[in-house]
Amino acid sequence: MGVYAITRIYRLRCPVTNKVHTEVHGICSPRQSYSKFGGELITRYTKYIDNKTASRLLGIPTSILYRIDYNELKKKFSFYKTERLSIGEISFKRGHRYATILFDYDRNKVLRVERGRKIDNAKTALEQINDCNLKVVTVDFWLSYEKAVKELFPRADIVYDYFHLSRILNCKIEEERRDICLYHCPNVSDTGNLRV
Repeated sequence: MGVYAITRIYRLRCPVTNKVHTEVHGICSPRQSYSKFGGELITRYTKYIDNKTASRLLGIPTSILYRIDYNELKKKFSFYKTERLSIGEISFKRGHRYATILFDYDRNKVLRVERGRKIDNAKTALEQINDCNLKVVTVDFWLSYEKAVKELFPRADIVYDYFHLSRILNCKIEEERRDICLYHCPNVSDTGNLRV
């Protein structure tokens, strides 16, 4: 691991109040073992390349790079003023592998991605918000998301996603159309070909 700078930070005890005061020097935030520039550099690198490659490139262990990247991103994205939120799933790779996505409606940003789409995954993603100002949560028709929102944010209104609602309605309309067609035209198959 590369060491870029060693500095002394002095701590003094006030004789009057008996509190310990730490010297502020501007290089790093209090109780951090890396500089502000180092944190910005790591977030810039991890924006374009994956964390393992960035750790090899910078000569920093992966666990430390993950911690620094997480802390810096946490500072940049404070989610405490979120009023409208969307929760849904995406599939990744092949097969039935899903991830839960938390999306900020107002800022148009992805807040969190959790592997899996069970109720525990939804709760883990939603617990990061801790927002009493949350008013509206948009969900698709996955029951786990609805249960997690009701449990963690009982005052928030649940709105069903327009895309999923229109897809369900279109499927039902198509079923009705086929039933009517089969009832009125018994010689026509589902594919529209004439039965002989």
